[in-house]
Amino acid sequence: MRGDYFAVSLAESPGYLLPLQIESAYLSGTSWSHFLLRYLFTMLYTVIPNNDGLQALKYHLDLRPEQQPPTHTLVRLAELVLTLNCFDFNGNYYQQVGGVAMGT
Repeated sequence: MRGDYFAVSLAESPGYLLPLQIESAYLSGTSWSHFLLRYLFTMLYTVIPNNDGLQALKYHLDLRPEQQPPTHTLVRLAELVLTLNCFDFNGNYYQQVGGVAMGT
């Protein structure tokens, strides 16, 4: 749906672009209520990109006084959890391809 495109792109972009994106959605014929609901639901979920999360993890693990197990091992394990997860929904299997799966 075209409204989904505008709502998701709006939720992922800087706030100063809000007026231009709302105008673009309006001019495309997107229903205001559909646009607003999709935008609000998209904003409920904070997504931390995997690479940013792994960098933050490495930084904090490097601060540990005891370095066993090694930081690189723990970061690699976290990377596997973040990138090799899949789930079943309504009889179909999906793989999370962006951000962190809920509950991970």
